[in-house]
Amino acid sequence: MKKQRIWLLVVGALSLLAAGGGGLYAYRFYDALVTTATAVTVAAPVPPYTVLTEAMLVERDVPRGILEEPIYRTAEELVGRVTTTNLSPDQLIYRHQVVAPPAFRYTDDPALEVVSFGVDPERAVGGQVQIGHKVNVYRAKKTSGGTATPHAGTATDPDAEDVGAELLAQAIAVVDVRARQGEPANRVTAPSQIEQGARPETTKPLQILTVAVDPETARELVDLAVDGEYEIWVSLSPLVEPETQVEGEGASDGQQ
Repeated sequence: MKKQRIWLLVVGALSLLAAGGGGLYAYRFYDALVTTATAVTVAAPVPPYTVLTEAMLVERDVPRGILEEPIYRTAEELVGRVTTTNLSPDQLIYRHQVVAPPAFRYTDDPALEVVSFGVDPERAVGGQVQIGHKVNVYRAKKTSGGTATPHAGTATDPDAEDVGAELLAQAIAVVDVRARQGEPANRVTAPSQIEQGARPETTKPLQILTVAVDPETARELVDLAVDGEYEIWVSLSPLVEPETQVEGEGASDGQQ
């Protein structure tokens, strides 16, 4: 009889422990689902291609488990980013719906216009222009035979005559390079990827150049692209301004 009592006490204790553990697990699971956290949303409908400001954003309570989703949690994460789709009040904002400006429009400067124009490789540094380069764009008038000829006026000296080319844009940023059908151009497989067994990618020739410029320069580039009387030439901009080079040479001569 005594052994039976002891056995009953042991079973009861184990049952209490099991019940307590199960209750604690259930409480934690319930707490994870029900306890709220803070996320960010928009105060009013926002269309695509909009730079978000702090005034557009508000916080809302969400179940804590939602934080495992790829959403934005704070206004600080969103300010200055660009919407890629319509946003509605109270909705959770996923990371693919709002991105950094360069990921959506190639530049982080909201005042610049992004424009493309066609180029021939032989008139664009042999087709070797790459993303990140800064370039100068010239135009040269064609003769009846299709070759460039001198014409009056330049961007820097409108009164000049008999010049071979006119500078239209100086030190503008190249943000993308493409082949004729829009395929990426000048794409090179990194040596580290080749060592890992990746096949070298086929390089498409550069035929479309995309740049970020002010709106007036964009208009001039479009005018040039559709004007059959001129050829477009693209050069890499100097790393040092010509005036600086002249001053440096003068200083060297003086020291000598």
